[in-house]
Amino acid sequence: RESYRGAAPTAAAAMAASAKYAASATIDSMSTLATKLQAELRRDVRELSLPSVLLSPEWLRVAESLNRIAMVTDMERSLPRKAEDATIWETEEAGLRFVLEEGKLAMIVRIAIAHAVWLKSVACGSTAPPAVLSEEQADGLEQLERGALSIVSNAWTHEEAIQTLEPALIVELISAWLSAASAAGAATS
Repeated sequence: RESYRGAAPTAAAAMAASAKYAASATIDSMSTLATKLQAELRRDVRELSLPSVLLSPEWLRVAESLNRIAMVTDMERSLPRKAEDATIWETEEAGLRFVLEEGKLAMIVRIAIAHAVWLKSVACGSTAPPAVLSEEQADGLEQLERGALSIVSNAWTHEEAIQTLEPALIVELISAWLSAASAAGAATS
């Protein structure tokens, strides 16, 4: 048999080398993308604030941010954990970790409480609903509710997250949403 040492690479060998370099480039670009997405997620968490005026542009930005953060925390929550009792810092849940590190969990709970109180007041008739909701505002209401409650629900799977909240705030959240649901049920009966 002839030796192929020193011979020009075959097409198969060239393709294999090309695939190896492409895979390396893909890994590098995926790593860069992951780093960029984490930076954007942390920025979104840092910029969260308690909106002062319902359905204002500021309020809509907060609702959109909460929804984006919630989508990330929902995906991260579905990732397998190394151990069932792993802390939030031992998992891949960067979204929740950022929320806790930035001290935003209590504020998100307060946003959810304020939303429930507003829903109850509208259902009871003590607050008139907006005469006309734009599509953007209607989407914002849905995003705020889903986003805030999803983040809180995902955070509550970690005892260290629950420990950061005052017990009275947890009770207030549950009470507000039960009252809002009860008022909405009574209004539709």
